[in-house]
Amino acid sequence: MADNTEYLPQIGVIDDTRTQRNYKLIGEDNIVHKTSSDVVVNGVGNFVGEECKRVNILASSGCVVTSGVTDVSLINSSGVTVNYPGGVIYIDNQLVTADSFITSGVTVSQSIVTLSDAVVYEMTTSDYTVISNNNGNEIYLPPAAGQTQVFHVKNIDSDDFTLYVYPLTSDTIDLTEDRIVLAQYDTVTVQSDGSTNYYIL
Repeated sequence: MADNTEYLPQIGVIDDTRTQRNYKLIGEDNIVHKTSSDVVVNGVGNFVGEECKRVNILASSGCVVTSGVTDVSLINSSGVTVNYPGGVIYIDNQLVTADSFITSGVTVSQSIVTLSDAVVYEMTTSDYTVISNNNGNEIYLPPAAGQTQVFHVKNIDSDDFTLYVYPLTSDTIDLTEDRIVLAQYDTVTVQSDGSTNYYIL
């Protein structure tokens, strides 16, 4: 019968001598094998096997990192098992990949778009500043979900024109509003919360 002690943290017995350990345990029933290093565990009932390196388990419970795994971060997760070789990040039990990161900040180009003709303009995350110079313009912010971009909108039309800036979807502005009103020469800066709302900064 195979020795499954590594996968059953509740019966694993680890020497409590901490002088040679290179890890930090916070919480109850967490077990880290004495051969692992650069490990931080904050939670309940987590287990890190032999020869693991650079493992961070934060606000998580019942997670298992098997022997030889490196470069793992488990955040606010429960019951996740990570096998060799590792190199993963889990947040809320979801594997995080490069495509699933929420982008933050402005685009590299910090583009300026000037609207001289009367248009309905739907902003994208490639936009940074949009300047309206026509009293027939309507401007729509992109969906708030999945991005935390900063956008600037300015109304420079020579007529005393009120420019309306709307969310493209059912998103809100400052949690309750459905539009931004810009008089002549007014500017507004907004940022998405990554979900369903834009905040006026």
